[in-house]
Amino acid sequence: MRVLAMLLFVAIASPLTASPKSPPLVLAHVTIIDATGAAPRPDMAVVIDGNRIVSITPSAKLRVPRGARVIDAAGKFLIPGLWDMHVHLFSHTPPRSNADRWFPLFIANGVTGVRDMFTNFDDFERLRQLRAGVEDGTIAGPRVAAAGLMVDGVPVEWPGAIPIANAGDARKVVREAKQRGLDFIKVYDSLSRDSYFAIAAAAKKERIAFAGHVPGAITAAEASKAGQKSIEHLTRVLMGCSSREAELDGIVQNARTALRDPATREAAGKQLATILPAILDSFSESRANALFATFREQHTWHVPTLVHLRSKYDPDNARITVDMPNLQYVAANEREAWKSDRNVVRRPRAQELYARMAGVAGMMSKAHVGILAGTDVGNPYLVPGFSLHDELAIFVEQGMTPLQALQTATRNPARFLGLSDSLGTVEAGKLADLVLLDADPLADIHNTQRIAAVIANGRYFSKETLQKMLDGVAAAVR
Repeated sequence: MRVLAMLLFVAIASPLTASPKSPPLVLAHVTIIDATGAAPRPDMAVVIDGNRIVSITPSAKLRVPRGARVIDAAGKFLIPGLWDMHVHLFSHTPPRSNADRWFPLFIANGVTGVRDMFTNFDDFERLRQLRAGVEDGTIAGPRVAAAGLMVDGVPVEWPGAIPIANAGDARKVVREAKQRGLDFIKVYDSLSRDSYFAIAAAAKKERIAFAGHVPGAITAAEASKAGQKSIEHLTRVLMGCSSREAELDGIVQNARTALRDPATREAAGKQLATILPAILDSFSESRANALFATFREQHTWHVPTLVHLRSKYDPDNARITVDMPNLQYVAANEREAWKSDRNVVRRPRAQELYARMAGVAGMMSKAHVGILAGTDVGNPYLVPGFSLHDELAIFVEQGMTPLQALQTATRNPARFLGLSDSLGTVEAGKLADLVLLDADPLADIHNTQRIAAVIANGRYFSKETLQKMLDGVAAAVR
């Protein structure tokens, strides 16, 4: 693994090295899609100095700053830098940090910001270094605007998660996370009710957000009302849309208890197998709308990660294959591991489950529930950067307009993170995280993949430079 890490560093070192302060940069004759909701503005000039947009004017009124580099962007479209709001930058095995491989892939795909969803205390110092390097220009990578410590019940499902046995444990961990400078607490599946609500209360007291899964002991509506800032993967949402929610939830809770006893384990497993069909068959649009109203009133955001759910529950989908061209950026041993049946759910109606969850995401958008684009990269069949574009395309398939889909990866993340003053839209005074496209993404959301250049924290990456970054990763993983 050390040899691989060294190869990766050598392969991508040149794009990651520091450069002296660049002269002002001007993008002339460009069409701006600023993601505010305003109509596109053609033939505009954007002036960038350092890492800020200093002015936006019609090209006819442009006054070129002394010594500026001028890019003729006629026929091109400028959008804000994209965000992936659910990534896993750290793995459970060495080399723990995925940044060396993933940062070039993110930048080459116009992803200039990410939210890391599982940062151990042990990895937080490395995260500080990555953040500082991105900020000062010594590392070409996305901003890591948030990092979360995972807490779970006992025993934990994932190594590195913090086990919470009771409310006292919950309060202690929240205080420590706040003291160490983490941005939020990630709640996970096995937390008890007492522990979960203790985390919610402590997080409010310490003024730190909590987000993540909705544990099995909690309903989606309860999580929203408790102040959970975001719900990932639509966990517990379909149950909340069932006309039989209370009944089916009671069966689930009793069966989970019975699973702990060898004498009742088999019967409990059979009982749990009936729950998914029952949830699908009892879907209620009125119940769904009531739940969505709660999400909207409580300002609960959702990160559906549909591209991940599709690969998990719909493995026969033609787009999910080990022959996908973007897998050239994934090591062979990882591709082999992805083929395992452990990574997909092969059970009756699994594809229907995905279709229903994707439809619910579309319904929530129409109900004005806040939606954030995220991929859960770090899981099988997900490639950093590339998979975010797939997520946006799925959103459009589920009824979003291309602009709404684009906003889930631009304006909405900035709002969620409290960074609207500096990021998320193309406006004068904001940080220069931008993507220059060869075609209009509002005409076809797939055009977000037609990248002509990326500007990350004011640094200009041409199409040729971006391709070298991709080629470096491909060579390293080979």
